[in-house]
Amino acid sequence: MSSQENKVNQVLKAFAQRPIAYQRIYAQISGSVTAGLLLSQIVYWWYAVEREFDKTDSELREELAMGYQEFKNAKSKLKKLNLITITIKGVPCRSFYKLQESALLAQISSWCETHQLDGAKHTNKVVRNTPTIPDNTQRLHQRKISQSSKADLSSKQTDQKTGMSLLLSRGVDEKVARSIVFDQHTPLSSIEEAIKNGLAKEAHARKTEGKFRLGPGYIVKSLNQARFEGKTIGPTKQSKELSRQLKNKREAKSYKPLSQEEYKQRVQQQKAKLQLTG
Repeated sequence: MSSQENKVNQVLKAFAQRPIAYQRIYAQISGSVTAGLLLSQIVYWWYAVEREFDKTDSELREELAMGYQEFKNAKSKLKKLNLITITIKGVPCRSFYKLQESALLAQISSWCETHQLDGAKHTNKVVRNTPTIPDNTQRLHQRKISQSSKADLSSKQTDQKTGMSLLLSRGVDEKVARSIVFDQHTPLSSIEEAIKNGLAKEAHARKTEGKFRLGPGYIVKSLNQARFEGKTIGPTKQSKELSRQLKNKREAKSYKPLSQEEYKQRVQQQKAKLQLTG
């Protein structure tokens, strides 16, 4: 094979590489072409494996032919928009990606609504098929999806505020609390369980004359350990026992003995039932 034929062969091989599916809407909602390209690839892998997947930065950069700074900026944009969650696990460390589907749907819905109100036009001038106006059923369906995504977003924001309040009330530094809630996307349930477990441990220490006192260090350490292991925090044995004791106390307080008059009425009712059955 001549050198010219060899060059042609190499060019044809380059064109034979698997193409990257790029969704233009992802670039529009993120405000960046590189971020849109990265999100397209993350969405592809998310639905390909149907679960959280792990990729190193170098692997994704190689797949997208993206430079180091381009990749860093794109990943930062997607994290700030809460479109993806990245958890570091293992030794050596690998990045585990999780697509935030509800946030992505909310961003797309918001972008479409805004540009529809602005009267934005499509850049493609040639339209082969005239778009049909959706009927009432389609419009209602679209409205329900939009309302559902907004409700999910509102619920998430409420959980984040609650998580911040709980951490700050327990003495956690504000900067650390923000990192736990907004950067690491720690679930509210994990924050609540970490505090409950600490309170249960403190109550047990008081009974056994121990020295443990619940402080911010215990909470942060528990959350970091769970994040490193890729788990959510659940109740400990001490926490379960304390919950059981509190439940018993509430039930005991809610119990109200019958008065003498109520007791007489109850006896008369039982006698009347016996007479009817006799």
